[in-house]
Amino acid sequence: MSGDTFEREDINLYTENKILDIFDKYDDIKIFMIFGNHDYYDETISRFVNSFPKNVYVFKNNNLNFYELKNINTRIYGMSWTEKFNSNKKFKVELDPNFYNVFLIHEDLDNNENFYLKNNLSKLQFDYIALGHIHKKFQFKNIFNPGSLSPSSFKDTGEYGFNYVNLDNALKCEFIRSNNPSFIQINYDISNISKDDFIMYFNKLDKNNFYRIIISGYSKIKKIELESIFLHLQEKFLYIEFIDNSYFWDIEKINSIKNNLLFREILKNIELSDNKDKLIELFLEKIGESFEDN
Repeated sequence: MSGDTFEREDINLYTENKILDIFDKYDDIKIFMIFGNHDYYDETISRFVNSFPKNVYVFKNNNLNFYELKNINTRIYGMSWTEKFNSNKKFKVELDPNFYNVFLIHEDLDNNENFYLKNNLSKLQFDYIALGHIHKKFQFKNIFNPGSLSPSSFKDTGEYGFNYVNLDNALKCEFIRSNNPSFIQINYDISNISKDDFIMYFNKLDKNNFYRIIISGYSKIKKIELESIFLHLQEKFLYIEFIDNSYFWDIEKINSIKNNLLFREILKNIELSDNKDKLIELFLEKIGESFEDN
C-alpha cells in the first residue's frame, strides 16, 4: 500500500475501525504499508497505527528501510512521509540481486520537478516499484502506479483499480478494474436531435455511474421541456447533472422573420464584421431567447 490509505483531516473512529476490520479479514496476507502526504506518519496517528494487526508491516519514517521475507526470497523496501508538504527524495540503496526487490514510494513522478527522481528510480535494479500519489494509472519502465481504487470527483476519469503482480519467473503485472462507479463527463451536441432521440441516448447509459453532461448546440427542444427531461432522468441515475449551454432554435419562427428588412440588415452587417462567427452565434442566441419568452 503506497500511501494515502486514509485522509488524516477526516479520519474518525468509524474509519479507523473500518480499516482494522479489512486488515483482520485478510489476516493470512502480509500487508506492507507506507504513508503519503494525506496520511503522513507522526505521533498524532501513532496510537491508531500501533493497533494494526501483526500481518500489517508499516514504514514509519522517511528513511529507506526494508523487510525481508526469506521464505519467498523477497525484500520489500519503503519510505514514508512524516510531514504534509515534504518528503525525502534523496536515498542510496545497494540491492542484493539474489532477492526479489520491491520498492514502495509515494511521489508524483509525472512532472518536470521530479524528472531526475523519475529517471533515477527507473535505473535502480528494483524488480518492481509500487508508486503511490498519482490518482491515474501510470507506468514508466519498472515503475507501476495503478492509481486510486476508485475515483472521487469529475477530475478523476478513466479506469480505476489495482495491479495484480506476479514475480515467479518474470515480472507480470495485470491491471484489475474495480467495480466502483466511474465519474464520466459527456459533451453532447443537441443540434438536430429530437426529444425522443435525446431521451433514448441517456436511457442507454449505465445508471450506476456519476455523470456530468455539458449540452451545446442549437436545440429544437424548448428549455422548459429540457428541464422537465433533466428532472425525469435524475430520478433514474445514481447521479447525473446537466450544464445546458444550448440555444433554442424554432425553425418555423426564424423562417417567418427571415425576410424582415431589419433582420436582413443585421445579418448583412454581421457578414462584414471580422468577428462574424461569434456575432452570428450571439445573434441566434438572442433570437432563441426571445422565442422562448414568447
